[in-house]
Amino acid sequence: MPKLRRAWTSSVAFKLELAFAIIVALTGSAIVLAILRLDDLARVVDSVTGQNLPAVTKSLNAAADTADVNAAAAELSSVTNERARGARAARMQLTLASCAIRSRNSR
Repeated sequence: MPKLRRAWTSSVAFKLELAFAIIVALTGSAIVLAILRLDDLARVVDSVTGQNLPAVTKSLNAAADTADVNAAAAELSSVTNERARGARAARMQLTLASCAIRSRNSR
């Protein structure tokens, strides 16, 4: 009686080789995709550091200037005599002038 040989495609060795080939192909495609996406990451980092970070810095400076003006206005409203009111008004004018200068310089 002749021996029956199984087809190569139905053997365990073929299935293991096929699984290994699929794993290698997926790993290779993941590496290629990671390299391609790295360029996008560099572009996003450049955008954040070049445009968004200076805008956030300007916003924080504007918030600090607003707080200074509010503090000067509160001081001005709390005085009771004209002499102190003149001094506080002058201080508020200086605060507003320095805020305007910083605002012009940050543009």
